[in-house]
Amino acid sequence: MTDHKESGADKWIFLLKIRNRSGVLLSLTSLFADRGVSIESLTAHAGIWPGAVSGTAILTFAASAAKKNHLARLLGRLASVQEVTEYRYEDAQHARKSALARVTLPAADLAAGLPPGILCDIVSVGEDHTLALLLGPPHLLDTALAALSERGALLEMDSTVIVV
Repeated sequence: MTDHKESGADKWIFLLKIRNRSGVLLSLTSLFADRGVSIESLTAHAGIWPGAVSGTAILTFAASAAKKNHLARLLGRLASVQEVTEYRYEDAQHARKSALARVTLPAADLAAGLPPGILCDIVSVGEDHTLALLLGPPHLLDTALAALSERGALLEMDSTVIVV
């Protein structure tokens, strides 16, 4: 059973400063999997210049506060992790979620139906769909995407969370 089904589970964001070496992502994902916690999103980069020795990884997941604290302690012990910063998903002031979404709505209807705080950039418009890049605070964008899905308007999407 994954942790997001546990009573008292909250959503979290970990921002990790990691060493740029092979196997780092395997170590991170194994640590979560071995404890029954599903990673909802993972974004990583090796650094902003060639030969960088460190980079970042951003993970979102659901867990109880106790399990989140345990994961943070274990991550901090990994040789490949230099620093762990944690944020509550709903409170992450510096976090943004982006989603590339294909919807059945016309572009004007999509943009007009989004809540305040969600930015919408229309990428393309087809005969039967609109492709849009949506950006906003993670919990607000999740709510907007869920509303689109419930209306049957969300055909497909991919998303990630970023934080600095």
